[in-house]
Amino acid sequence: MLEAGYHLSRASATFARAGQVSVGVAVLDGTWTRYYSRLGRLDEAERIAISGLKLSREHTGPRAEMALLVELITILLRRGQWFSVIPLVLRGIWLFCNVEATGNLRRLPRQCVTAMRRLAPLVGSLRGDSRIGQVVRCPCGADHEQT
Repeated sequence: MLEAGYHLSRASATFARAGQVSVGVAVLDGTWTRYYSRLGRLDEAERIAISGLKLSREHTGPRAEMALLVELITILLRRGQWFSVIPLVLRGIWLFCNVEATGNLRRLPRQCVTAMRRLAPLVGSLRGDSRIGQVVRCPCGADHEQT
């Protein structure tokens, strides 16, 4: 996980240097959220997910918001906070209906399949996340010891 932290830190620094505050930062927050969740640092993951949700709403990024909602719901379910997820699920359904399920009805089945794939991680969260601490090797060749 050291490699992931290295690249996430570099990405965050790039956004900061550019003075960029947008949906891109919210997407990066979603990646940080998954990173901290995998490390089992749920407090940090939750804090960043909430920050990313606010940012995605401020900058009208409904797809980023839906992704962050899934991450936050996963964290809350891992903690056993079942009732806390209800408003988040309702918000996710509302977003899906207003963003993804619009237009031609012929596209609706494909859009529903896509939504189900996105929600699949929630099933894993109910059984416990077996990916905690899982190491993924980085092929970039950078010195990851220096962050």
